[in-house]
Amino acid sequence: MKKYRLVFVLSILFLGVIKLTASEYEQVRKAPRVHVPVWQSFALSEVELTDSYFKKAMDLHKGYLLSLDVDRLIPHVRRSVGLQGKGDNYGGWEKHGGCTYGHYMSACAMMYASTGEKALLDKLNYMLDELQECQKQTPDGWFITGKRGKEGYLQLLQGNVVLNQPDETGQPWNYNQNGNSWYCIHKILAGLRDAYVYAGCRQAKDILMPLADFISHIALNSNRDLFQSTLSVEQGGMNEVFVDIYSITGDKKFLQTAERFNHINVIYPIANGEDVLFGRHANDQIPKFMGVAREYEFSPNDIYYQAARNFWNIVIKDHTLAIGGNSCYERFGVPGEESKRLDYTSAETCNTYNMLKLSRQLFMLDGDYKYLNYYEHALYNHILASQDPDMPGCVTYYTSLLPGSFKQYSTPFDSFWCCVGTGMENHSKYAESIYFKDNQELLVNLYIPSRLHWKEKGLKLTLDTYFPESDTVTVRMDEIGSYTGMLLFRYPDWVSGDAVVRINGKPAQTEAHKGSYIRLLDSVKSGDVITLVFTRNLYIDYAKDEPHFGSVMYGPILLAGGLGTDDMPEDRVIDNRACRESLPAKNIPMLVGPLADLDSWIQCSSQHPLRFTVKNGGGQQGVGLIPYFQMHHQRHIVYWKLYSPDEFVYRTRSLTDEVKIGDEKDEGKHALQGENDSIYWHDYFWAKNTRFRMAKDGWFSYTLHINKTEQKPYHLICRFWGDEPDTCQFDILIDGNYLRTVSLNRKLYLTYVDDVYSIPADWTRGKDKVNVTFRAAQGKNAGGLYELKITSDTNYR
Repeated sequence: MKKYRLVFVLSILFLGVIKLTASEYEQVRKAPRVHVPVWQSFALSEVELTDSYFKKAMDLHKGYLLSLDVDRLIPHVRRSVGLQGKGDNYGGWEKHGGCTYGHYMSACAMMYASTGEKALLDKLNYMLDELQECQKQTPDGWFITGKRGKEGYLQLLQGNVVLNQPDETGQPWNYNQNGNSWYCIHKILAGLRDAYVYAGCRQAKDILMPLADFISHIALNSNRDLFQSTLSVEQGGMNEVFVDIYSITGDKKFLQTAERFNHINVIYPIANGEDVLFGRHANDQIPKFMGVAREYEFSPNDIYYQAARNFWNIVIKDHTLAIGGNSCYERFGVPGEESKRLDYTSAETCNTYNMLKLSRQLFMLDGDYKYLNYYEHALYNHILASQDPDMPGCVTYYTSLLPGSFKQYSTPFDSFWCCVGTGMENHSKYAESIYFKDNQELLVNLYIPSRLHWKEKGLKLTLDTYFPESDTVTVRMDEIGSYTGMLLFRYPDWVSGDAVVRINGKPAQTEAHKGSYIRLLDSVKSGDVITLVFTRNLYIDYAKDEPHFGSVMYGPILLAGGLGTDDMPEDRVIDNRACRESLPAKNIPMLVGPLADLDSWIQCSSQHPLRFTVKNGGGQQGVGLIPYFQMHHQRHIVYWKLYSPDEFVYRTRSLTDEVKIGDEKDEGKHALQGENDSIYWHDYFWAKNTRFRMAKDGWFSYTLHINKTEQKPYHLICRFWGDEPDTCQFDILIDGNYLRTVSLNRKLYLTYVDDVYSIPADWTRGKDKVNVTFRAAQGKNAGGLYELKITSDTNYR
């Protein structure tokens, strides 16, 4: 993601209890704050979306919510308490009963708050009636799990914890035979919370409180260390939801419960500035830090704020991909690694759902605009891009960023993955961060067409724009009411040159800080029209780990190249791993041209302002670029190899040869020889879309071409898998000369590694080819080798 050039705002976290005007949470808050946020959001009911991509996405999704049958979301809940289900469970992850109904409550509540449509409230009230009937069948109000699940929690009180089902990194995925049930429980608690907070359903709070009491009793009366061990299993944000329960009740035991759910093995090192994320399940970690950021509002413990802030900085700096998402194989990678995090399992959408929540919370706490700049980037390029616009209810789980791949969507009624659940919420709450307020000022954050009615001040305004097609935004002050403060507008750092600001067509007096805000110094009155012009240019967002690899941006909008539909399978699937064997397109184009002047050769259509065409040669002639959020149902590329014409010539000279492992014709061209060697598919849980060569107690070799006049030493670049067993041990030889012994037992989980081996210059000088041999140690394996290149400059690979 673009490295933001920020002008930091010095913000003071005021102590005390100041009742700001009412967002939904403020309307029901009973607990006193210790740290009062410097900004507050508006209630969803105070912001109305008007015609835009976001309004279309919300309307499409509203239809999907209304189409779902509540009775098919909760039959397993009824059966677990001895009642008969009123319908069959939906398919996919709901086939045997799941927690989508928690997300559904949240989505209906927020969509109702956003639109006022009574049919959504009717759906919500019917579900609450059904859940309350289930609760009445129990002696203590606990209905979320059956007897076996409940017993697993009660075992914690007796000091019994069994962690099992470790994942690829050794992290447990189950405790006391409950699976990752804190995660599922969180969804139900959060759904009931949202039904109360956003839709005003008192019944939801009545159902919620016995559940909260049950969990609080376990958390506060279990051995601390044993309870901590369960937090290595995905928990979904239990600390956050219990802070919210404290907020709406004022009962301190719920704040204490929230703190018991703080996973100290992760939170405290992060608070100390240590990146301990490698190999950890990404969407398990993000909610933990949203929780401590929320706890900071109600606690004097500064470590909570420090941990949340450090976590955000670490993720953005060292783990974030071009769309604003993070992770591959659902795990965080090696810090700073980006090019190796591109596969069909890149960027789980749930992660970005939670990163936006964390960014929003941190901005309200300290007022730093870097959180809002990221928010805009991820909202357009991941959340909006995650919805299939051609069929209601179809969203992405993973967001494949492998060049030549495609997006994979859910089906409406037979998938119900975790990201279908968060997807229900994503497209229900687009209005939540367009505007912010403090006691004196109004901030326009996102340039999304909308109407704001600040009821307390009597202020009404209309924001109109065709952004991102247009650079111009207008804000009409329909009624100024009693508002006497100044207006602030977020000043994005992607703006080319200086922003233009006018009031009623005349230049306005402003205080401007690019990357932060524009403060309008002129007073405004009813009927005034403020016009802002944010000029954009194309620019490159380079990957963190490769100097000639990156993405093309147009302002905050990520552009993607369309590569057609050849050999592309069905992209709406039931199984979230259905496309694990799909191969990317071949012959991926590069972008070669003046990199400092992209507009001279990546040209915008005069008819369609968000359509671009690459106009020069080099294998990319005629490639069309469109916003990634509009790229659907075809293969695409967002990460390109990028060179100026001179760099491309130099690369051709430096990178003299590479072998396409597994391509029989190409391996034959490189004079493949070997003994006891073969090609294998890398077939593991997450994917089967890459091939490697391995010799079992044998050897294999290739002949690579080099430049006989090159005076600099050559380097082999070998790609291996980072977590091979200790049976993978071999020697590398160059023309029979011993170069290096390699052992691949490195415990670098779920990632590829590119080893670089320098060849002595006198071994290659005057030659036009070399033979490279991989010879297994006795009883061991040589490889697996996934890629092989030879270059005189490792920056050109």
